[in-house]
Amino acid sequence: MSERPQLAAQPRTLLGKRVKRLRAAGRIPANLYGQGRASQSLTVDEQSFQRVFARARDTGVVDLQIEADATVPVLVKATQRDGLSGRPVHIDFYQVNLAETVRVTVPLVLAGAPPKREDDEGRLVHLLHELEVEGLPDELPDQLAVDISALTELEATVRVRDLVVPATLTLHADPAAVIAEISAVAVALESLAPSETAAAPEEPSSVGTDETSGTDD
Repeated sequence: MSERPQLAAQPRTLLGKRVKRLRAAGRIPANLYGQGRASQSLTVDEQSFQRVFARARDTGVVDLQIEADATVPVLVKATQRDGLSGRPVHIDFYQVNLAETVRVTVPLVLAGAPPKREDDEGRLVHLLHELEVEGLPDELPDQLAVDISALTELEATVRVRDLVVPATLTLHADPAAVIAEISAVAVALESLAPSETAAAPEEPSSVGTDETSGTDD
């Protein structure tokens, strides 16, 4: 197990709209919660958090150091970001018990490539992009690889039950759910010619009438 990233935090007293002052000073408001503990308001340095999150993502355990208190193992449960800049504006940390399993959602990443078909029939379609897994906090993956190199036939599929995962993980998904497939439907849709636009009906030609100016009697 690699060494967990560490992040310093400070208790927060500014609440509501006043947290704008924190963001202007380069700090992010955050909340810490978990089983058996009351929610605590914190702040963390924005640049430090960005470095830690790039490594831990949503499933990596972070050692959160709150001033002189003992280090707290946490997951980054939620990150609210600014819609324009993408900068984090609020973080939820979830304290975990390293001896108890937790559930997280992890992305499914396609690995390898299906063999090239000479008839050029079939297209690879990625249907399921993430699923929920359960495991001990220090053993959670940041993603699951899906081997698609065996998809050699039309309509061949990779399902949840085909995933190769460590015995320490439990997948919470329908085993028959299709993750990826070689689909003939996609090819059929691509080959459909766009329907011709119906010609607009011609407007009836108007018959002009000569205007005659009346003469005064």
